[in-house]
Amino acid sequence: MQDRFKVILSVYTLFIKNSRIFLLRRFNTGYYDGYYGLPAGHLEADETLRQAAAREVKEETGLSVRPEDLRLAHVLYRRSSIPTPHERADFFFVAGEWQGELYNAEPHRCDHADWFSLVALPENIVPEVKQAIEQIQTGALYSEIWP
Repeated sequence: MQDRFKVILSVYTLFIKNSRIFLLRRFNTGYYDGYYGLPAGHLEADETLRQAAAREVKEETGLSVRPEDLRLAHVLYRRSSIPTPHERADFFFVAGEWQGELYNAEPHRCDHADWFSLVALPENIVPEVKQAIEQIQTGALYSEIWP
């Protein structure tokens, strides 16, 4: 039997409070180091997208988020060439509630974390994250990055 085409699934979580969004600056990851992104990661076996997002949030920020408190806000389908050509489906969730205080729980992978105005995002933001944030603000549920 021929192998089926595979797409990498990623999850991202937006924390928004008082028109500000929480971002982490990537460090020592090999992908857009020095650029701001969201708490994010890949789907693992035997978990739902919201479970994966909640797990990644805990690992990267120390926060506890219940999967049912995550609302799907945007899906981004994209082609990437880093490190090799592949395609991704990125699922962006907005956290409605959370427990704890946000902090950088992975200083070996992130060298700065802070709240930023939604209308003045940093210039050094991961392109797909920037596109998703902008699309979410317009109410668009789906977009693509297709070179």
